Amino acid sequence: MKSIALVGIGRLGKALVKQWDNVNQKIGIYHPSNEKVNLFITNFSNGIPVSADKLPKMETIILALPAEKVKEFLKLHHYTNSTYVNMATSVQTTVLQKEFPNLQIVSMKFVGHAQDLYLNGNGYFITEQGAPDNIISLFSKIGCLLQNRSTEICREFMQNQAA
Repeated sequence: MKSIALVGIGRLGKALVKQWDNVNQKIGIYHPSNEKVNLFITNFSNGIPVSADKLPKMETIILALPAEKVKEFLKLHHYTNSTYVNMATSVQTTVLQKEFPNLQIVSMKFVGHAQDLYLNGNGYFITEQGAPDNIISLFSKIGCLLQNRSTEICREFMQNQAA
């Protein structure tokens, strides 16, 4: 299994983890407060606490943070061996890539409301750039994905719905 950590345990983070939990996808959870992480994961059977010292070892770091926190997080936690997934709709990934040229940052935007994703699943995600296959696979497990404005990837999600 690829090492994946989610940063952000607010509405979107909670909705994402619930949906990955529903498809039995293990996901690391990071927050500066270990107490908050431990409380958060009690609701999910596949949430795994990730401490600050383990974060640099993660292959993928999903940033489900408020827009104003994304740059702050990247300034404090810039690991060149990780791929960051920017989910903040109002933060352009191209701007982050210019500001942090030594980091691999890809875009994955959720279309809709976190509460709806939490309650109903069936997420719709958009990435305007190529994302690594493991990230495409991760998000396609919990919804449809539109990649590069032309290719819709719903196969894995639809297979899970049929099962």
